[in-house]
Amino acid sequence: ANTDNQPEENMAARGRALIVVTFGALCAVIATTSPAQAEAEATATGVIAYVQQVGMGAGEGPASFLHIPRGKRSYENEWDRYAYDIGVIGADGTGRRQLTSDGWSPRPVWSWDGEWIAFMTGTKPQMELGIMRADGSDLRILLEREQGIEAYWWAHDSSKVMGAVESKRSSPRPPTRRGTNLLEGRVVDIETGKIGRLSNSDWMRGWNHWEPGKKDVVNPRRRMLEALDGVEWPHWSPDAEYVAFVHDGFLALAHVATTGDTGAWFLRNDEPPAAAIHEWSRDGSKILFSIGSRAGGFLVLADRAADAWGDVRLVTTRNASSVTMSSDTQHVAFTAVPPGYRNREIYVVDTATGEDRRVTRSRVHHMELAWQPRP
Repeated sequence: ANTDNQPEENMAARGRALIVVTFGALCAVIATTSPAQAEAEATATGVIAYVQQVGMGAGEGPASFLHIPRGKRSYENEWDRYAYDIGVIGADGTGRRQLTSDGWSPRPVWSWDGEWIAFMTGTKPQMELGIMRADGSDLRILLEREQGIEAYWWAHDSSKVMGAVESKRSSPRPPTRRGTNLLEGRVVDIETGKIGRLSNSDWMRGWNHWEPGKKDVVNPRRRMLEALDGVEWPHWSPDAEYVAFVHDGFLALAHVATTGDTGAWFLRNDEPPAAAIHEWSRDGSKILFSIGSRAGGFLVLADRAADAWGDVRLVTTRNASSVTMSSDTQHVAFTAVPPGYRNREIYVVDTATGEDRRVTRSRVHHMELAWQPRP
């Protein structure tokens, strides 16, 4: 792919200027918002799924069969020290409920209709992909005995789940050898349990995707892959017309049809700086991303204006992680460490005013948030 030819110092200056402008604009909005108006606007609705991490003390975690030296218990495996379970809570802080209790169920992903939650359970090399209803009922295991599960995506009609799994041809243990990082695809019908297989490892790094109105997985166009050589785990817009990704520290955007036809792509020199992408809005008009670091940073919301980015505004200056957005894009939920605490709590922020509200008050870590979509 062609890259921006500007000197690095000019690119950095452009990024700093954008941050200053958006931060100033956010402060101006907050300053002109009355307390009553801010409180009304900050009231969020909907349900947020989360993972809670609970310390289990010495050797009290779920039983693990991994990396256990003869006659000793290993503490290299995080499952020996922590329990991970999925719960849900209202965006207003009410209705908190734990859905799993096995101690190793992370990474909830909502179906498009908001009726199901896909999640991962188990540990390498015996991992499972499960689904359950929004209330935790009707739990089903779709995949069993997988060496590793990297990611999974729901079909738009919520009838199938595609998963990227680690190939059994990969080396399961260090040291790293040829053959590691090989991925395969699994496509599972949630009603029949029928499993289809996809073999292209490169395409399973976010390039195979779902499109609205299509029941089968769509493969990427080869000319687009050539133009975006080196890009992995792109973020597809819900209509599959655009892909977003971080390129040279900037929020890059590619129009799928144009890039696939021409086999060419380049930076426009007006992209905002970015460290990590979180979510597209449901209608594909906005995207939520972070500046600072991939592990946590300031949250920014950008509008898409045709094939480029339009208005860019800072959402919060808290060191946010585990980010998710409401279907109407009016609120964003994230986790952050409150002053004087060590655990991460859930916050909800109004994207228009920057006013946030702490939703949880507990002693456990919260992570991997997912806002239930509204059809």
